[in-house]
Amino acid sequence: MTDIPEAERAARALAERVYAAYAQRTRGPTPPQLEQFLLTRLVAAIRPTMGSGEVTGAVNRALESWEQSQGQGGGPRFAQVGEAEEALRLA
Repeated sequence: MTDIPEAERAARALAERVYAAYAQRTRGPTPPQLEQFLLTRLVAAIRPTMGSGEVTGAVNRALESWEQSQGQGGGPRFAQVGEAEEALRLA
């Protein structure tokens, strides 16, 4: 079994919560390979910003970039993304 650093695990858990909330507000299902691609981008955006107060902006930029790469736009954005379980709020 691979040892995953705690920061990576925390970033992945937060990315999964962000994705779940985002997916509830988007149109139609996302193919599994695109879902994993977006989760990877979210983890990469979240990890360096954890504990800095910059997580919300990083998440919204990652979502905007992903939507643009898919020829989409205007999906839901977050007003608050925090590391605490209750600190996740869509705008």
